[in-house]
Amino acid sequence: AATEIDQLLAWDKRPATLMRIGNALMDQRDFAQAMTLFEKVAGSLRDWNYEELLMSRAKCRAKLGQADDLVKLTEELTRSGNAEWRLQNLQAWLGSEGFPDLAARVIRFRLEKLPQKLDLHAALAVAHLDAGRPAEAYAAYESAAQALPADRVEEVRSSLANLLIDRNLIADALARQATGNSPLLTGALIEVFARTDEKSDRARLLAEGAVKFQTDAPDLQAKLGGALARMKRPEAAAWFRHALDSTNELWRVTAAVGLARATGDKAAVPILADLLKTKPHWVTGAEFSPMAFMSGPVYYGPGSYAVGPGMSSMPMIRPALENDALLAAVAKIGEPSLLEKLDRILAAASLHDAERDYYAALVAYHGGRTNDARAKLTALAGAPKLNLAQLQNLARICADLDMVAERVKTLQR
Repeated sequence: AATEIDQLLAWDKRPATLMRIGNALMDQRDFAQAMTLFEKVAGSLRDWNYEELLMSRAKCRAKLGQADDLVKLTEELTRSGNAEWRLQNLQAWLGSEGFPDLAARVIRFRLEKLPQKLDLHAALAVAHLDAGRPAEAYAAYESAAQALPADRVEEVRSSLANLLIDRNLIADALARQATGNSPLLTGALIEVFARTDEKSDRARLLAEGAVKFQTDAPDLQAKLGGALARMKRPEAAAWFRHALDSTNELWRVTAAVGLARATGDKAAVPILADLLKTKPHWVTGAEFSPMAFMSGPVYYGPGSYAVGPGMSSMPMIRPALENDALLAAVAKIGEPSLLEKLDRILAAASLHDAERDYYAALVAYHGGRTNDARAKLTALAGAPKLNLAQLQNLARICADLDMVAERVKTLQR
């Protein structure tokens, strides 16, 4: 191959030819000889191919372990056309080729110019993990939280939660949190808990670790309460109560609905009464979705969560929001004044007969009137005009009450 290259270059010394040969040598993993050719052409090539040449030279430097020269080429790439795209490609290539330390150097260089780019902080954390430096990975996110505006802390938290899940770092994060008490890490663990199936080993691990969590953030208090409530843990009530005084209506509602459904605590009555008065349409699920609240987080009771604006980082915990959450909370708490308001709302609503029976069954079930609920569910198993979400909800309730035949019949519909 070397002889053939020499013969070719004897009559064709054009820069483009040297580049093609260099790239062919890289494919054959002869990086030293490829680098020699690239250096020869570097002084004479100044068209659009020069930027591609920079990338090839950087890759060769990495393969040859010449880190300092690589950093110099990185600086030169920043002055090239479409610099961010090229640097992103180089960074990704270094990570995929097993050069996490070099990738980290490139990322740190980019962060000097773009300190508020969360993706770079996240990539730096991954590079540190790949290099066997977990402490530095967590530190990268702490740096992100300092560099980004306060109103983007949820994005940082969600990104860290993604990392904990993707790299199976839950046990490690819990151990670090037990000794370090990082608000950011606490929030990320709560985010993970909120996304976790309550029957999983991960949920049990997080529930055990949650006894040491400390947070004053109402959104995290409500999410933690919801996660614990799904596991029927008594600690859920305390977290919901903490969030009842939130100035944010969404989290205050979350806490009240969650507390009522989990324990029937009368502390939720004032907030539920106000909801029935000001938002009666929520009883039947109208506008009871994240799309109605694009300006902020939405989390209504155990089992549902989404965030805005733009739903940019929305970890959906259930396929759909539980549209009966408010109704279930009112039924569970059993306050006569609330039940009277609920009856008036349902009576005034534009519902067909099957829907009225459906909501009556829900009130009976969530209110603990099991025998009444069973009778209503048996009748509803063949009722017409119920939508898919309502039928799925009925099937879930039938399963909870061990009504096998009715559940099968409902699912078949």
